[in-house]
Amino acid sequence: KIEASEENIERYNNAILWRELWLKDYTKGNWQNIFQEDIEYLEEVLSGNAGLGVEEQNVVTFTIRASKEETEWLMKHKLEPVAHETNYYFLHPTIYDQFTGKSLEAWKNLTKRYGETGLSYLYQMMSNYYLTIAILIGLFIFGNTISAESRGKKRGLHFFFVQPVSKIRLFIAKYISGFLHLVGFILLIIAAPLLSSLFTKGIGSLQYPVLFYEGAIPNSFDAKYTQLSAENDSFHFIPMGEYFLQAIALALVLAFFLYSFYLLVSFLIKSPVINLMIVGGLAFGGLKLLPPSPYNPFTYVDIHRVLNGEIAALSINSAIYFQNGVILLSTLGLLLAAISLLIFRFKRS
Repeated sequence: KIEASEENIERYNNAILWRELWLKDYTKGNWQNIFQEDIEYLEEVLSGNAGLGVEEQNVVTFTIRASKEETEWLMKHKLEPVAHETNYYFLHPTIYDQFTGKSLEAWKNLTKRYGETGLSYLYQMMSNYYLTIAILIGLFIFGNTISAESRGKKRGLHFFFVQPVSKIRLFIAKYISGFLHLVGFILLIIAAPLLSSLFTKGIGSLQYPVLFYEGAIPNSFDAKYTQLSAENDSFHFIPMGEYFLQAIALALVLAFFLYSFYLLVSFLIKSPVINLMIVGGLAFGGLKLLPPSPYNPFTYVDIHRVLNGEIAALSINSAIYFQNGVILLSTLGLLLAAISLLIFRFKRS
């Protein structure tokens, strides 16, 4: 008993010493030391020499592998980690997590992140449909450039009807004007948190890692039996700069599609509020109620989960990705704009 007690005392003293050194590194911002310790521990977990769990439920292999690689990325590029609720380990939550009950609540607290820089805060908001909501607000403000001027007391378009200006040229001018205002509004919404961060923690680094899910490995017997595997599925990280370039591009083509859709609805229904409810309801309803598909334009309403491969991985459909979204939304946007042009062209003044 005495020998066992002495071993326990030595182990606790070592733990206290390690904790004091960790606090010293954390206070001084010596992240390289902290990262190295985390990587070594996660390697032990992956090799089976150590365990990592939350309330007696183990962390899945995929999450451990992703957390290790993210930490290695941060260490390689000499970046500071995003602020966490707790700082014992910088673990990255993934779609493979299987926690339930109290373990799920504890896991959420353990991995909860706070964006302190402009880029990290903007990235955090992306998962909450930040750009999609901004597009819908912009539609309500700028999407009535034609319909509002052709009804009620505002009949400004009728002035152009008596001028030597064709209806097609008038439609194109009004369409482009409204869409450019919408684009400017979206870019302003993107710039707002970046500009405000100049007075706090700064913009942040475009080299910060963003997890991209590569999805399940196809079943060699039949593709329909393909399932996600936390042990075997692959992933990689992309820099945040690349993520935001794709996010802005996809947001603009989504805005083009929804703007054309909103314009078409505005020719049929005269209330901007009802128009917004219809377009917004169909956008989010199509996302939630319809099965994810590369040919479902509303799948791309969730910009963040399309760009990080989450929707493609969960639906076992690798065709849901950035390029296909751009092509589909652009094509449908042009088609809806053409239909609106025909309605405007042949509509009686």
